[in-house]
Amino acid sequence: MAKHKHLQNSVKHRNRKYHKKKKARKTRYNRRHNKISNTIKRRTKAEQRNINNNTNLRFIKNLSSHKLTTAEINALGKGLKFIPTPKRPHRIHLTQDVNKFIRRIRLQYIMRHKKTENHEFKVKSMWTPHTSENTNLENYLEATKLALVNIPFHNTGQNMTRAEKIAIRTLSRNRNVTIKPFDKGRGTAIIDTIDYINECERQLSDQQYYTKLLADNTAPTIEQVYSLTAEMYDKKHIDYHTFKYLDPFNFKIRTPRWYLLPKIHKPSPPKTKFAGRPIISGCSSPTFRMSEFVDHFLKQVVVKQSTYIKDTTEFIRKIETIKIADNAILVTLDVVSMYTNTQHDEATQLIGEALDAERSLNSNQGTTMKMPPTEYMLAMLTLISKNNTFEFDNEFYK
Repeated sequence: MAKHKHLQNSVKHRNRKYHKKKKARKTRYNRRHNKISNTIKRRTKAEQRNINNNTNLRFIKNLSSHKLTTAEINALGKGLKFIPTPKRPHRIHLTQDVNKFIRRIRLQYIMRHKKTENHEFKVKSMWTPHTSENTNLENYLEATKLALVNIPFHNTGQNMTRAEKIAIRTLSRNRNVTIKPFDKGRGTAIIDTIDYINECERQLSDQQYYTKLLADNTAPTIEQVYSLTAEMYDKKHIDYHTFKYLDPFNFKIRTPRWYLLPKIHKPSPPKTKFAGRPIISGCSSPTFRMSEFVDHFLKQVVVKQSTYIKDTTEFIRKIETIKIADNAILVTLDVVSMYTNTQHDEATQLIGEALDAERSLNSNQGTTMKMPPTEYMLAMLTLISKNNTFEFDNEFYK
């Protein structure tokens, strides 16, 4: 009996000791948890104060559901064209730059007695001259190459903090947000990708301006550009250098791409979070170089029109000489979607009349390029405007 009672007391003692230790562990856990929670709260409040007081916020418009950290705000506040300092230059890049320098010096030496005309449209030559007969020049180039290639590299000072670099990598890998510069003025907008795509599709669904294509139209456009370019060359309206420059088979072609720039200064349309200006990136498109060629001659015509105003300074200079009556009412107009609303046929006709007037005045003198006949200028202009195709989200439009 006594033995049984002793066992009961021993069990009770162990239970009390166990519960006491358990309570102590729980107390320590609660203390640590409260301490961590309070620390997080203090850091969160400090982070929020830093965000609210951050001067870079005036250059950022966050239209997304993503909450920006201080590091992300500081990184975006530097602008999308800001270039972070690399840790250390690559020796292979230095070697490439030295070889370009040597090529340029040798070309200048070889062409020093030759008169070369500045041709506006000429494919850049990639020819690299061999060693020249000038021993002094070659000794100098070789010594310069050895001195530069063997120059020691050192770590350079960084223009961004480690947190800002991490923020850039985090934002660039976040597919849920899209980052674009403002349409006007300095600034960066952060938009939810789903909202960005919805706004693009909303504008592209307007069949008055855009037509959805079943396939990419780049290949047929290349054939049309080449055919027109070859015809002008055969009839001697353009020289060989211009023909090679305009030849779409002579440079790498890509399909133009569509994107939007947010109009922060304007109210957003109904059921959308922002207003966007449509931009078509036509660099390296089939009609890109032909557009440069046509624009070269159109500029000579445009600047002589009575309605042409170069910039704000010229506008101010013109209105200073205008006498306005006291009862006059000043009116300003803004054309909505001017380029998409332009009537191509009417615009082409007016351009043809302006080109004929320009040609009759012999205003093409003094330029190294001869303007092709008006019919070919209009044919190129029509080809460019009628084949303005582009791609967005793996879909093709016109």
